[in-house]
Amino acid sequence: MRALRADDGPQRTAQAEMHRRIGAWRDSARVRAVDEALACFAAGERLADLPALAALTTYRGAREFVDALVAELVCGLDALPLAHVAFRHTHHAGRSSLMLSRAGRVTLSLECRTPAFAAGEDPSSCVLSDIESWDVVLAGAMAGHLIRAREESGSLTFEQDPLVLRRGDTNGRRGSREVLAIEHIASCLTLLRLQRRAEVATPARAYDLATGALIGQASGDVRESRRALMVALLGRMNRREDAPVLAGIARDADEVALRWEAVRECLGLDTATGFHLLGELAQRTGDPIQPDAAALRAQLLEAHPQLAALEERPQCPV
Repeated sequence: MRALRADDGPQRTAQAEMHRRIGAWRDSARVRAVDEALACFAAGERLADLPALAALTTYRGAREFVDALVAELVCGLDALPLAHVAFRHTHHAGRSSLMLSRAGRVTLSLECRTPAFAAGEDPSSCVLSDIESWDVVLAGAMAGHLIRAREESGSLTFEQDPLVLRRGDTNGRRGSREVLAIEHIASCLTLLRLQRRAEVATPARAYDLATGALIGQASGDVRESRRALMVALLGRMNRREDAPVLAGIARDADEVALRWEAVRECLGLDTATGFHLLGELAQRTGDPIQPDAAALRAQLLEAHPQLAALEERPQCPV
């Protein structure tokens, strides 16, 4: 390590070798066929009509696919232990993920779960999303429940069926109606996971299993989440000259949740600009946030009558 601090040449060589090995795997006929099938699957074709991809939902096909990659990586790391495995990856609270391939709204990943992950699961609630998933257990085992949502008289009820998955088992589910709840992992659970999001993303919603009540929701579109974070950052920078930028987002953005975030941050950053914006939105006939904007404006005026003076003319930030 001390030598590499003075001369990074060996590290660059190690990285080039790891890229070569991953490239050799990607250039194989099997992986090229899978990548082509992923693109077709993202375009809306049925999984059953894509044999190269459907094979990965079986234990034999998934194991052969992953083993070919692992052989390349292990040989490379054995010789070059400080090389970086150049795949997008995450690790948090007993959950690790290595994204092997992606095409639009479809991803193929290698997933690992340890007992720490199962310990963090909340058995009293579940999250429904617009994601279809297919899991193949490559190693380990898990015990838990398959939760199914049913709509009755306009409300949701939930049924829970005990489920045990061991090496060689597969599980497919529609995230809008089915959730896999992992409650126990003996040592380490390794999965090959294929997922496809809906063509038009909808929010992920959390429900209380006992009552069926909605207890929270989050954006189903990562791009929308990024924009919301950027809007929040603008507000936290505490620069009043950014208030007109936030007002523009609140007026013109497509996502309702993003527009509301911009309204909130604008009000906090510059009350005059934010309240003038709120009054403008409250008068926009046909705007989806018009009713809520009008209600919020009325609540603020009731609590703070002095705000009415701010609507007489727009205030320029100083």
